[in-house]
Amino acid sequence: MERRRLVIRDAHHENLIEGLSADADAEPIFDAYIRGEIELDDIFLRIKELYRLR
Repeated sequence: MERRRLVIRDAHHENLIEGLSADADAEPIFDAYIRGEIELDDIFLRIKELYRLR
């Protein structure tokens, strides 16, 4: 679980370096990954779906 948390933290930091901010609506998706409920590939699918529904 700690490794997954580090993956998400590093991704957030990389986004900040690129000038991108975190979207609070995506946090439940990241939390599900950290808990091991979904895999890394699922994050991208769920983020796409999140933005498609907006």
